[in-house]
Amino acid sequence: MKLSTFSLAAGLGCALVCAPALAVLGGAPNAAASTAPADGGAAAPAITIRSAGAGADAYRIQESRTEAGTAVREYVDAKGVVFCVAWDGPQMPNLPALFGDYYARYADYLKQRRQQGLRGPVQMQADALVVESGGRMRGFKGRAYVPSLMPANVDLETLQ
Repeated sequence: MKLSTFSLAAGLGCALVCAPALAVLGGAPNAAASTAPADGGAAAPAITIRSAGAGADAYRIQESRTEAGTAVREYVDAKGVVFCVAWDGPQMPNLPALFGDYYARYADYLKQRRQQGLRGPVQMQADALVVESGGRMRGFKGRAYVPSLMPANVDLETLQ
């Protein structure tokens, strides 16, 4: 079967429109389209938004799902900055996309772990980034946050 350039471009365009938008730590949250693409393709994933905290410590939680069904939660402070991302589901989300500029620190940490022969759950504790990640096949869970960006009275246990 031969695909035309137009068909290929249309398919890639739909894939990009239909893919969930994810936040970047330290940046603004992303919003997904609320309607289906004009070509009749699948609807963009819904984003659920809820509020938490109060006053200066108020923040909102935006939750979306990847195509694989992994829930990704963005914790956004009152100024509109993502201070934490959390995930759980059958596949790991795209961590470079979620971590943004912080990913290089995480990649360095993983490289050091591999050199030491370490495997298993990740517990990275650094001044600039904290990552906790683990799981098993089809059951991954984790979170990453930037301590300096967190509102003062946020309970870490609520960032799941």
